[in-house]
Amino acid sequence: MSKEVLINRVFGETRVAVLDNNLLEQIVIERDVQQSLVGNIYKAKVIRVIPGMQVAFLDIDDKRSAILHIDNLHLAKKDTGIESLLSSGQNLLVQVVKDPVKDKGAVLTTDLSIPSHSLVYRQSRKKLAISRKIKDASERDRLADLFASAVSLAVAPEGFSGHFILRSVAEGLSEEQLLFDMQLLHRLWNDISEKRLEKSPVLVHTAPPIYQRLIEDSINLEPLRITVDCPEIHQALNQLSQHYASNIAVELIEDYQRKDLFDRNHIEPQINQALEQKVDLDCGGTLVIEETEALSVIDVNSASYLGDTDDQKAYLKVNLEAADTAVKQICLRNLSGIIIIDFIDMADSASERQVLKRLKQAFARDQTQPTILDFTALGLVQIARKRTGLSLSQTICAPSNKTRTKGVKKSDDTLVFEILRQLSRKAVSSSSKAIEIHSSPAVIEQLQKKYSAQIKQYEAIAECSVKLYSQPITHCDEFNIIST
Repeated sequence: MSKEVLINRVFGETRVAVLDNNLLEQIVIERDVQQSLVGNIYKAKVIRVIPGMQVAFLDIDDKRSAILHIDNLHLAKKDTGIESLLSSGQNLLVQVVKDPVKDKGAVLTTDLSIPSHSLVYRQSRKKLAISRKIKDASERDRLADLFASAVSLAVAPEGFSGHFILRSVAEGLSEEQLLFDMQLLHRLWNDISEKRLEKSPVLVHTAPPIYQRLIEDSINLEPLRITVDCPEIHQALNQLSQHYASNIAVELIEDYQRKDLFDRNHIEPQINQALEQKVDLDCGGTLVIEETEALSVIDVNSASYLGDTDDQKAYLKVNLEAADTAVKQICLRNLSGIIIIDFIDMADSASERQVLKRLKQAFARDQTQPTILDFTALGLVQIARKRTGLSLSQTICAPSNKTRTKGVKKSDDTLVFEILRQLSRKAVSSSSKAIEIHSSPAVIEQLQKKYSAQIKQYEAIAECSVKLYSQPITHCDEFNIIST
């Protein structure tokens, strides 16, 4: 079994790691105090309309005004100005498609989309659609007939004006399972209809938890093992897998030993490596990855590669491996927006075509389906990748994200959770009578104000006292835990 998902939950932080042959392929981190808004639906209020930019700013009860562009107004007709459709004080249902980043607010759409395991309700659709990934014509016909039968049994709620998309995982689905998903989406719409009567701005629908979204989006017919160290998450996923057991091979393993799931599977070092600028290639070449606010740049270097006396063969070999590794790093780090890869210059266009083909093959499994442009005259490849949330460094590192010789500066939130995880491990194995935590003033203040209950819980389990010491530290992203 090559695919495995590890789900670690400790004190308000959920981490989901996707492994392929024991190597980290994707890492998603969600904190209760910093949850993604993507997929959430709000009854929002229009604050102001900017005709010159064809955008409106809306209040969704976030500190930053959310942005709705004319292109995301699904009922807007061609050449219709946004000022003729929206006005200040107006209320409307919107969905977040991009999280807020720094000073920029969330990006919204009025084309509501609510997924279940096998279906997606899409407000703008006029008729049923079946995923193009389902190639078999007889299976497509079977699903269409199945859907028609399910529609005759399920009664759509009032205001349910759109239609459904059958996802690729619907292949092989039974009528019972399809009907279950359809009725689930009907119930969700009823809940939205009730909550939209409340005063705006108000959250009317919350997207499923990160672990459920990731698994529903990535799961297919290949076997998948899920290891969970949280009873509540285990129960939720167990129910999900039982309902779809006929076409999803999932093995759920409860792991309540509290020995840190990620440590035992060597995930922590791989996460730290994904924060480094330099990535070594097996051939001796290197990638240097620079993430900025505007774009990300990947520089390919031959470095110590000595495999061929022919320079052009050597450059092609390094570039081909660099293409594979660059895609892995882009997905692992969740880089998005404009990404530029500066490959080693090659003399002929045939070599460039080989590298471009390898790059597209490597991206084939990426669900964001990025746009990849041909080599420029300067030997650069430009990629546009849809933003689906914060990048790994934006999640883990401090906003300044200044690179040092030994890595990057982790944020105070990240350090707090690292400390809490270490305490969780010590609760199982330590026989200490007292624990001292030494860290920067900002980290100690967070532990005292936000996580005092968790520390008291640890003290009760481990039967030892915890003392917090605020002190200047050479590097702000350091801490020491001392057993006495």
